[in-house]
Amino acid sequence: MSRPGAVSREHLATVALVLLGLALYARGLVLGFVGDDFTLFDAALRYPLGELLSGRHGIVGFYRPVSRELYFWWWGRVLGLGPGGFHLVNALTFAAVTVMIDRLGREWAGPRAGRLAAAAFVLFWRGCRAPRT
Repeated sequence: MSRPGAVSREHLATVALVLLGLALYARGLVLGFVGDDFTLFDAALRYPLGELLSGRHGIVGFYRPVSRELYFWWWGRVLGLGPGGFHLVNALTFAAVTVMIDRLGREWAGPRAGRLAAAAFVLFWRGCRAPRT
């Protein structure tokens, strides 16, 4: 029986995976905006939310009202985050998804499966790595 407040091995493994993921993500924290971020951020600063959700100011053919228009409007216009803030939000979201994958895998197939699924996500997800220069 473990004592109250003690950290289990399974939780340490999850923490280690999150830290590994954040270490892999770290280079991206110092980047500015890239690609279509400029267009979407500019639109979020210029237009009210209703106008953004119309789909007329994003990237033509890629209308994603929650993951793009609402995302840039909320974090950029409402909270005033710049590129570093956006990257930090993304890094924290990445860490949360890693934990969710670990827990879901544990529930479905046991602790080892959860760790392996989370490890695969951390190691193979290309979105968390900064572009090569």
